[in-house]
Amino acid sequence: MDLPTLGLVLIVLALLGSASVVASLLQRQATGMEPVILDKFCSRLRGWWLLLSLVAAAALLGDGVVVFLFGAMSFWAMREFITLTPTRPADHRPLFLVFFICIPLQFILVWLNLYDIYSVLIPTYVFLLIPIFIAIFGDTKRYLERVAQISASLLICVYCLSYAPALLTLDLSEQGGSGAGLLCFFLLMTQLSEIFQYVSLHFLPVQHCVAPAINASRTWEGLLASSLAAMLVGTLLYWATPFPFWLAGIMSFVIAFMSFGGALTLSAIKRDRGVKDYGTLVVGHGGILDRIDTICFAAPIFFHLTKMYLHYSSVSAMPSPDVMAFFSYLFLS
Repeated sequence: MDLPTLGLVLIVLALLGSASVVASLLQRQATGMEPVILDKFCSRLRGWWLLLSLVAAAALLGDGVVVFLFGAMSFWAMREFITLTPTRPADHRPLFLVFFICIPLQFILVWLNLYDIYSVLIPTYVFLLIPIFIAIFGDTKRYLERVAQISASLLICVYCLSYAPALLTLDLSEQGGSGAGLLCFFLLMTQLSEIFQYVSLHFLPVQHCVAPAINASRTWEGLLASSLAAMLVGTLLYWATPFPFWLAGIMSFVIAFMSFGGALTLSAIKRDRGVKDYGTLVVGHGGILDRIDTICFAAPIFFHLTKMYLHYSSVSAMPSPDVMAFFSYLFLS
């Protein structure tokens, strides 16, 4: 583990430790914060400790172990998702192929760094094969709904999540960074955005819910505060990334925004299915999807923006590309 990555890991541990101490103090005294929101925040903290501890331990053992860990989380998240959706006997064989062929294959391709294949495997080939396999068995009852549910679960739980360990495969040698450090930076920004979101509920006097029927703790003020706070922290931690300071801040803002969107979307799915949590794999932690909802939507966006920046940096003659030149390349190339 290189020095910048080690420093970032220590910062993550310090921030999580501080957040845990603050949460413990808030629980012991009457603070005016809604007990339900505080309990949910503490549950999130326990989940973040578990997730980051597993990723840190796996990182010490190599990239392959990290990819395997995310593959296992993807498998269980897919299981939780499918458990909540109605299926019929005609769906069992396609689901068997999804669980025991598609998921392992997707993460093996990520581990082998075969971007041209894993980037299109699910959204092109698998998405076309699923409706065919289900139609073969001739069960048309709620056919479109069943196809859509299986496809959505694959998109969120497998395809999107696989881009988190895919950060390890990016070549950062010219920028002096490492894939492990970039993954750690990404996970830190997703979790910090959640922490700032919950903190804003206590300290901001005015709150306007984005979608009260879905999640009362998701507010416009919290979204803005958490995104700006993540942007500030990301700018200060630019040294742990391949980006210049201004771009590290923008990337952090994008991560925070997409993390918010992912959490809100999966909350909407839970409300639609009439459940509080996706599962109880670990008592007191909810389901795996409850812990990785902020990661799923942010991972592919962050990966592809980073990949485009690295490509731009390699073709640019400037050692430190300026803002306007980068965005001109991004949107006009």
